[in-house]
Amino acid sequence: MIQSRTHNCSQLRLSDEGTTVTIVGWYDNMRKVSRNLGFLILRDFYGVTQVVIETEEKDLDETQNNLNRMNDKYEQSVRNGVELMRSLGMSDQEIVSRLCDQYHLTEIQAASFLEK
Repeated sequence: MIQSRTHNCSQLRLSDEGTTVTIVGWYDNMRKVSRNLGFLILRDFYGVTQVVIETEEKDLDETQNNLNRMNDKYEQSVRNGVELMRSLGMSDQEIVSRLCDQYHLTEIQAASFLEK
């Protein structure tokens, strides 16, 4: 899989201010300060980054709803994968290993899907 990131979440520093970077991770949360200003928390294997979202064009409620829907679809995709692997007779250890490889999860994250 080719990653399009230029940095991971733990690499960004104040010295990066003003440069264009691409980070890839999981949407964790968004805290809205006002209708048009919010802070998005993005996680990857290396750390956490807070992204400032400021817009005059649209309400952040719509953005937050879209992110929540994407998260729900991602989680459902992983759950469906777990069900399929179980139906194929794979052990929990094999499933966790496969989830780590296919979905780039940590072992703890992957194991949490076995409990749901």
